[in-house]
Amino acid sequence: MHVRKRFTLRNISLLSAVAILAMAAFSAPAMAGDPDFKGWYGNLDLALTQPNSLDQHFANHVDFSGSQTTDERLVIDNDDDLTWRLDVGYSWGKKGRLQVSYWQFDNDDSQEDSLNGGVYPTIFGYGTNGGMYIYNSAGVDFEASSSVKATTWDVDYIRPMSAGDKFHVDWLAGLRVADYEETQDFAGTDGTYDYLQGKHIDASSWGFRFGATAVFDFTKMFSMEAGAAFSFLQGETDGDSFQKFVGSSTETNEASDNHIRGQINDYNIKAVWDVGPVDVYAGYSMSDWSGIVTDPVPGNEGGHFAAGPIRSRGRDNISFNSWDVGVRWQFGGK
Repeated sequence: MHVRKRFTLRNISLLSAVAILAMAAFSAPAMAGDPDFKGWYGNLDLALTQPNSLDQHFANHVDFSGSQTTDERLVIDNDDDLTWRLDVGYSWGKKGRLQVSYWQFDNDDSQEDSLNGGVYPTIFGYGTNGGMYIYNSAGVDFEASSSVKATTWDVDYIRPMSAGDKFHVDWLAGLRVADYEETQDFAGTDGTYDYLQGKHIDASSWGFRFGATAVFDFTKMFSMEAGAAFSFLQGETDGDSFQKFVGSSTETNEASDNHIRGQINDYNIKAVWDVGPVDVYAGYSMSDWSGIVTDPVPGNEGGHFAAGPIRSRGRDNISFNSWDVGVRWQFGGK
């Protein structure tokens, strides 16, 4: 199967940035992570982010050419992508700090192939006009695509609590606004007729979040951080899907829910080097989204494409897993 990948110069640039930041970090000692700092600060985070468990099942393939019929579940291979996060805040030292944060994920994937036998699109499912049955022993040509967008806005109050000369905990409480958008499309042909299916999901939510980050200073230059934050959200979701047979009208499904539960759990671990008024870091993080990413218009099961293990599966949660590098800086303070 031909899969269009986007692992290009952006991925190489991110890996190069890790090496450059690491070399710069060892150049001089400093105290940029001092919880007594008072003034403005910022944080820019770049990450290579992989979406997980999207399970964008777009069709089933049935091969009749051999002595035994073979069924295959076709799912888009979701690529990783470059994401960024920006934090800006003001610190009152040990009295805490107020921080505003923005994060986004935006990725498009597509794949195309020509397969012998039957291809049964599953994005829309089995409707009033039946299910799509695209068959040609010489080959069925198709292309499937997806687009996933996610954003968060946070306003947090963070209060440090010292637990020793080399260890402190940053407690966090705040508000979060989260949006999720997903689009899937399928276009196939058996050489004579064209078949189309598509789906769009749009969800928005808001709620409270709390968490903590533990910071251990190994030396004046180097520290480790590990944290977790939990967001409890309420929101609304809208979805619509369609299928179109050549020579017939378009059939659509629509659904909305104004009272949907959402939860986002964020986990991270970082190695941090202090370089004067600047910190540089590298680490790993995971953001687990549930509830608001549920498909409001799942394909109706039925007909010849819904049998056994190749049937569509329900999805209640996904995650964004990231390798991060970043820079923190302080300005206008003491």
